[in-house]
Amino acid sequence: MLFSLWIKIEEKRHITREKVNYLEILKNRQIWLFAVMLGFYVASELGVGNWFVTFLSKWYGMGRTESSVYLSIFFATFTFGRLFGGFLVEKIGYRKSLVLFSMLASTLIFLGISFKKLAVLISLSGFFYSIIFPTVIAVIMKSFRKYTTPIIGITITTASTINMIANFLIGKLNDIYGVFAGFSATLVFMLIVFLISLIVYKREKRVVP
Repeated sequence: MLFSLWIKIEEKRHITREKVNYLEILKNRQIWLFAVMLGFYVASELGVGNWFVTFLSKWYGMGRTESSVYLSIFFATFTFGRLFGGFLVEKIGYRKSLVLFSMLASTLIFLGISFKKLAVLISLSGFFYSIIFPTVIAVIMKSFRKYTTPIIGITITTASTINMIANFLIGKLNDIYGVFAGFSATLVFMLIVFLISLIVYKREKRVVP
């Protein structure tokens, strides 16, 4: 808030505001693909953040301190990816990055929940998680030149709703079937992200670089 006081924003006058056609937006299937993909991505990311320590301590029998270190590594690689992953995205391409990074994140999660010795791979998956959210937003901005702001608003709102329901599901699975089933949902969510990213890749091939 304090730093924002020194930010200078040029005010453009005589801006023609176009009336937003929400019906047109809601009828666009591509927007719903982005919303669902973003929702399950956030659910998977927060699922790891919320349940990783519980999974390691209860399923693998790790101590709380050791489990917390693994979680710290996840957020460290996540932060590193947010800082430097953008350079890779620009070289690889936005659509290809979504496919590649969601696939790699899914692979590391799968290996990490399957073998105790490879649990650290879940921590390292934070790097691949990190680029998905900003890249999805970037793809939306490149794909929709018209109504960009309301489209992003609808996408994020829908994604937040999906995330709320999905994390409730993780908790229920944990209560009914155990921590392994609950935490495995994060893998399922990321696989959904991967599958939708493939669809987006094919449909947006001629639109997004």
